[in-house]
Amino acid sequence: MKRTLSFVLLAAFVISLAACASAPATPTLTGTITGMTDNSITVTPAGGGAATTVTTPWGTQVWWRSGLEAQRSQLTTGQRVSVFADNGKASKIVIEY
Repeated sequence: MKRTLSFVLLAAFVISLAACASAPATPTLTGTITGMTDNSITVTPAGGGAATTVTTPWGTQVWWRSGLEAQRSQLTTGQRVSVFADNGKASKIVIEY
């Protein structure tokens, strides 16, 4: 029983460590949501420039700035967000307000 529990805890630790390692440490895009589809969002950068569309796969994490977890359905146009993405796929989105 102890051995099984130890193995499960070790596996959970390794999985969480891998998930943290795959997410960029700083946002790749910060701006305002200007468009949305079922599987992507378009963000216009805060400092100006061309809008960027990133896909939001099923596993994309969505958080409020306060640290509370949010749902993808809570994203709306006009919200300011920070997007953590790699190769055009968002891994995490933080709703600033």
